[in-house]
Amino acid sequence: MINVVTNWTTLAISAAVTFFLAPFVVHSLGATAYGTWALLGSLIGYMGLIDLGVRGAVTRYVSAFHAAGDDEQASRITSAGLLFFSLASLGVLVISAMLALGVDRIFEIPAGLERETRTAIVIAGLALAFSITGGVFGGVIVALQRFTVLNAIEIGMTMFRAAATVFALRRGHGLAALAMIQLLAALGTAIAHALLAFHLYPALRLRFAGVRQLVPKIVSFGLISTILNLSNAITTYSDSVIIGFFLPLETIAFFSIASSLIAYAKMVVSGVSQTVAPVVGSLEGSGEIARVGDVFLASARLAALALMPVLATFWTRGDTFISLWMGESFAARSGKILWILTFGQWALTGFHVLTSAMIGIERHRGMVPAFIAEGLANLLLCVVLVRQFGLVGVAYGILLPRLCISLVFGPAYARSVLGTRISAYWWQTLIRPALVVVPFAAASWAVDVWWKPATLWLYFTQIGLCLPFAALGAWVAGLESEERHAILSRAGLRERRQRHEPAVVEGRESGT
Repeated sequence: MINVVTNWTTLAISAAVTFFLAPFVVHSLGATAYGTWALLGSLIGYMGLIDLGVRGAVTRYVSAFHAAGDDEQASRITSAGLLFFSLASLGVLVISAMLALGVDRIFEIPAGLERETRTAIVIAGLALAFSITGGVFGGVIVALQRFTVLNAIEIGMTMFRAAATVFALRRGHGLAALAMIQLLAALGTAIAHALLAFHLYPALRLRFAGVRQLVPKIVSFGLISTILNLSNAITTYSDSVIIGFFLPLETIAFFSIASSLIAYAKMVVSGVSQTVAPVVGSLEGSGEIARVGDVFLASARLAALALMPVLATFWTRGDTFISLWMGESFAARSGKILWILTFGQWALTGFHVLTSAMIGIERHRGMVPAFIAEGLANLLLCVVLVRQFGLVGVAYGILLPRLCISLVFGPAYARSVLGTRISAYWWQTLIRPALVVVPFAAASWAVDVWWKPATLWLYFTQIGLCLPFAALGAWVAGLESEERHAILSRAGLRERRQRHEPAVVEGRESGT
């Protein structure tokens, strides 16, 4: 539970920083330059797939070997991962250099931004190289389930990036400066992860002799994860690329505002799902694999309960928030896109947790065909629909394949691998959390109709006034009885009641 709480704390801080920083960045750069920056982020994000999922492989194997007390094998896997990551980083540098040379021939980069765009791509590629190389140590820390220290590092780097971004933009710097900030943050994170991995796992050793034969093992595992991640990368990054091909670059900003809100909502789920893979990996290592199905369902339900108030707010008041946050010019276009994408995130929640569980027990290979189908359908629909419907077409191109894989394939795969009933999957991850949030959604809609906020502070105050509806619904109908008892126990309420009840009984027996 503490890992989930610290993950969500990090999310809250990151979301708050983005909330205050995003309007400043957009208005400082302008819509065109901001659209170019979003496009570069998508291109660099695709290059991140070059790690071939090896970080996930390191996490999976180290968690299993650590649970079994086999420090030698854990060290060999880590060493093999670092060897592969070093080679992958060289590949990133080569690809980024080639992309920098040809980016203005692929996209219509505005006049005056060509040189700075090339420089930013090279610097961002170097930042990604450091991030990939240091990723092996981050994978070790995740395997040890020490999310608290990971989140402390992330919070520190978030604050650094925010302060440096404000400093740079106020002094008139642009894309290259933003890329340099990303580079410094990536380097600092990689160093911190390496130092902490050896501190938290003293028996860990780097031994490169004789580990090359392990590289195919972790790459084989990672390749499957990469194919799974490719579908997510397509839906995450292809929107900007497709929009950049068919529409003016400044329109990317409208889509980016909505998709960034969905990305932060997704982090609520990630706060839970990140803990699932190492937990189920440890269960497998200790011979308790039969518990994986229960862990998956409980984790997916809790993630959905946490996420639904956010999604309900997007559905009922998303355009109002965007208007107050980014300006009235963004409200209609970005608000419509947000409304569409929110449905996809609702359906994806349980599937997201299921994927983490399958990776944790190395049963994710069977998910590959569905992920490939989703990615291809996504690309095809986005390209077809953007020409006729513009930005809204891209949103529907993302939504439709996501609904199919999340509502149909996910439940069927959970049944075949974990024995989870399809009805239980739908009820626990989709229907039950949605029903629980209905009172909150109704209150939010009523507030937006009859009490229009004039400022963001009033907007958040209104959300705070409605949140008790969500909390009460989750407590009464969203949690199981044993979960409520566990929460009360952690709060110390049950102990105080137990200490008080004997005194009451003794008082009654004595006639007082």
